[in-house]
Amino acid sequence: MIETDKIILAELIALLLKDGELASDKENQLKNLLQKYPGAKDIIRRRLSQTDIYVPCDLHKIDVSQEWLITQSKFTAKETILQPRKKYLYLNKSWYKAIGIAAIVLLALTLLWQKQQHEKPVSYLIPDKIYGHKNDVLPGGAGAILKIEGKEEIRLT
Repeated sequence: MIETDKIILAELIALLLKDGELASDKENQLKNLLQKYPGAKDIIRRRLSQTDIYVPCDLHKIDVSQEWLITQSKFTAKETILQPRKKYLYLNKSWYKAIGIAAIVLLALTLLWQKQQHEKPVSYLIPDKIYGHKNDVLPGGAGAILKIEGKEEIRLT
């Protein structure tokens, strides 16, 4: 079926359903299209039996300028009713001062805490009080092993 014939056929069927009858020239046009496309009758019958068709108005008879004026009046009425509120937070000078002081105090405390963390290094070396220098290694545990060349090892406990 040619696309324009489909559109014309759909419009004629919609008019027939809306008004119940067609003008003689449109009725002849519908008959010609149904004779030209015999499969369309079956398709139309199936569609009409399966769905409810609601035709609110004829688009050819609508006054577009009048509908546009109605739509504009609805939007202007809504705009006057629903004025958007400004959501700005106004702070006076005392608030700015308080926020600035709080930021400075927080920064000072953070810097002080970091300085104290870096001043206490952990040392595993133990100072030797007799000779005045540090040991290189911490003791491993209780006991020692005496190794003599060519002889066996002796455990000292």
